[in-house]
Amino acid sequence: MRIGYQLFSMRTNLDWPELPQKYIDEAINSKFELIHTPSILYWAPTSFVTSDLYRKISSKYRCGAGYFLNPPHTLYDWHIDNKRSCAINWVIKSNTKCMTLYREPIPEGITKEGKKLLYNLTEVLYNGHKPTLLNTKKEHCVINNSDDNRIILSVTIFDTTYEDALLFLKDMNV
Repeated sequence: MRIGYQLFSMRTNLDWPELPQKYIDEAINSKFELIHTPSILYWAPTSFVTSDLYRKISSKYRCGAGYFLNPPHTLYDWHIDNKRSCAINWVIKSNTKCMTLYREPIPEGITKEGKKLLYNLTEVLYNGHKPTLLNTKKEHCVINNSDDNRIILSVTIFDTTYEDALLFLKDMNV
């Protein structure tokens, strides 16, 4: 079924323990620097890169990690990541007015000047402080329509496919 394929190819909640409190505290107290405009996104380094879990992942894949902050009332606009294949994200600070969305054009939808105007949307449903693997090669955006910052820990995985990373991560002993 097409919908099942779409969900499999976009995001999967991983059945791992919750993110330890020390990383949540570190993220909340981090100094973030602006890394992307015109869609506003801030980044801060993380000590997660010294964790056993990060070492296990990086023993198989080339990785990077950091905290990302979306300020209040911002859109990190629709995009496909250039360099990273997928990302493991832990939501640290968020609320019901924050969301990550994927979109795919509706084939029979309206087209104007060669551009699709109608899309099927899929919201990423995070599971508390547990990780979610995202396919960053699919078009996605982040909306923070709240009065507070949205913060995540993101482990970037390079040089593989989402599907290969998912198979490895699901079988990993965490």
